[in-house]
Amino acid sequence: MPRALRLTLAALAGFFTAFLLVSLFERLGHSILPPPKDLDFRTVEAARASMSKLSAGNFALIFLAHAMGALGGPIVAGLIAPGRAGLWALLIGGLVFAASTANFILLHVPVLPGTIDLLCVAAAAYLAYLYLRARPEPAT
Repeated sequence: MPRALRLTLAALAGFFTAFLLVSLFERLGHSILPPPKDLDFRTVEAARASMSKLSAGNFALIFLAHAMGALGGPIVAGLIAPGRAGLWALLIGGLVFAASTANFILLHVPVLPGTIDLLCVAAAAYLAYLYLRARPEPAT
């Protein structure tokens, strides 16, 4: 397979995996610890007003979901196109970081939970980098 095609497919698969993992872990989190019944996320204004009703456990499960996306996405990309651990961790982990930042700015999440989430995402992307860097290079 041509190198450019492999890199493109790796990036797409990594992005898709990251967002799939975030979605799956958020759904799992909502089934483990359901948010309060009166939350309304149909509009941005209603979602902003609902942020103060979330518990620390709800936020922790959101942190976990974002971290899993920042961990799994780069690993999938790195398995498809090995030898670029830093690229995948920075690119896909950076995308999850940017999406988390935009989400927290848009929804006016309090500073402490937002900061903790971004630290979790950065740590997960770094762990993905360490994992990919430690893997032996495949024979070509």
